[in-house]
Amino acid sequence: MGENVQTGGLVYTVIEADWVQQIQSGGMDRIPKERFVVLRVQVANASNRELNAPLLRLKDDSGAVYPEVSDLRDVPEWLGLIRTIAPGEFINGRIYFEAPTRNLLLEVVDASDSGTDKMALIAIPMRLEVGEPVQAPTGTKQ
Repeated sequence: MGENVQTGGLVYTVIEADWVQQIQSGGMDRIPKERFVVLRVQVANASNRELNAPLLRLKDDSGAVYPEVSDLRDVPEWLGLIRTIAPGEFINGRIYFEAPTRNLLLEVVDASDSGTDKMALIAIPMRLEVGEPVQAPTGTKQ
């Protein structure tokens, strides 16, 4: 986390990770089976053409895969489903997963349609604040 990881034309940076017990989506509380893993990320386009940043997924040590939650509504700073990035530009925001509270790996992939499967893993260490209530992150869209 915190370092730039490039796959093809996209450069991913995971800035922050939080495990939360619920989020507000579409004006309703949404409760996961275990927790929501909320990653604050930046995705930059280092190529010379427009790219679409794909939905991502988390993996754990046992090989279990947790896809990005894609059916959210009105969630602050959510990157959304369509993530078109112009050359030399970047996007910031949050992506959400339903996953257990354990160390995880974020799988980031090349979005250039070059025919090669470029992929990298970013370690997401589990961190829960003991004794503090867990709440969904708040903030404004950037």
